[in-house]
Amino acid sequence: MNEKRHKYAPKLVIGAGTGLGECLLIWNGKYYQACPSEGGHVDFGPRNEEQSHILDYLRNKYNSSQGGSPHVSVERLCSGKGIEEIYRYLRHRYPENVHRESDAEFDRAVEKAVVVTEHGKKCLLSASSRGIGILGAKLFSSNGGDVGSSSRKNESLLMQQALELFVAIYGAEVGNAALKFLPFGGIYIGGGIAANLKEYLQLSPTFLSCIRDKGKMGQIVRKMPIKLILSDGVAIRGAETVARRKLQAFLDDI
Repeated sequence: MNEKRHKYAPKLVIGAGTGLGECLLIWNGKYYQACPSEGGHVDFGPRNEEQSHILDYLRNKYNSSQGGSPHVSVERLCSGKGIEEIYRYLRHRYPENVHRESDAEFDRAVEKAVVVTEHGKKCLLSASSRGIGILGAKLFSSNGGDVGSSSRKNESLLMQQALELFVAIYGAEVGNAALKFLPFGGIYIGGGIAANLKEYLQLSPTFLSCIRDKGKMGQIVRKMPIKLILSDGVAIRGAETVARRKLQAFLDDI
């Protein structure tokens, strides 16, 4: 992720958390100016059969409240709420693979995405420590059977699959935004979810591979540096910077 950053080139800031925020930064001759967007509300585009099933599931779940609209935004899946939705879909589709204890914890929790994330991370880290490797998105067969090791039935593999699917969808959307904005100044991954998944993203190849899996355009995305924002309070500091600039502009006009 250490590709050369082009000085003064556009930058992309994208972050999943409560929702999905996407912002372009453009050099105006003095500093980088933020250009807001509503990129998180574009249509979700599934990349494989499992994701197509998720799309159908969400359309059936929400179409009554949307007047029958087929629209499902990428934010519906690329957010904390999205992690919850993905797990709900998986336990609906693969009830035989539900881990009772962790599922009960999910139902009791207020922050349900946290439960899925923590169990998913634990499952992957446990597998890695035993040299089993990454499960990937195809954790279960179409009939619901576990295609992993039978010695791991006491772990919530379903929650790890939910996390892998989330990471794949998130990575794909980062790549989509990169192709739209061409941020050779860098792709900056913000939001609380990615920071919390730092170790997971280092172990699982899913996120980075989905960012760059853009066919013949993948070679372009590979030239863009990718950085993970770990600092707390970035949004507040950004708002403070904008307020300071506006105040200075006002004082200069007096």
